[in-house]
Amino acid sequence: MEFPLEPLLQMVSVVKELLEAFVMAWLMNQAIKEKVIQMSNLPLKHGKRRTSMNRINIITLGVRDIAESLRFYRDGLGFHTTIKEDEPAIVFFNNAGTKLALYPLEELTKDINEEEPPKKNGFPGLTLAYNAKSIEEVDDVIIRAEKAGGTIEKSPQDVFWGGYSGYFSDPDGYYWEVAYSKDWSFDEYEMLIIK
Repeated sequence: MEFPLEPLLQMVSVVKELLEAFVMAWLMNQAIKEKVIQMSNLPLKHGKRRTSMNRINIITLGVRDIAESLRFYRDGLGFHTTIKEDEPAIVFFNNAGTKLALYPLEELTKDINEEEPPKKNGFPGLTLAYNAKSIEEVDDVIIRAEKAGGTIEKSPQDVFWGGYSGYFSDPDGYYWEVAYSKDWSFDEYEMLIIK
């Protein structure tokens, strides 16, 4: 009895092509991951890594009524959050990409500078946040911002919510928080994970 060899050879050829395509896709994925890491940690001349502030993790909106704003974003627009209560202290929405946070406006002004909070008419109630992976990275970014022409609004320090943060404003007056928490992590695309 003869065994037909041609169909078997065709099947082996198809399997080989599928394996080659899988290996190529895996290699491309690895190359993309390496490029993201390279872009986020640019080396300095003296061999150390330089922090590259090349992402925005959280946009915080200072709101007059957190319950009303929560209803607007969660119930009205469909933003996803794990918050079940109606009047939380802060809200993080679990949207794709940059996180959106709601925080009472008065508390946000105090968080920037409790002794000399920004004036309401000069402060739009909006901060941008860069979430660092270490306390040292917070310090490095704040120093870089000042060297680049930013104004230190609050020197990095331990803060009431258990993390470490500071604020600077850019030349146009936009406030940036640079913060670290041991409770945060990042995914493979450098996106912040808040649990």
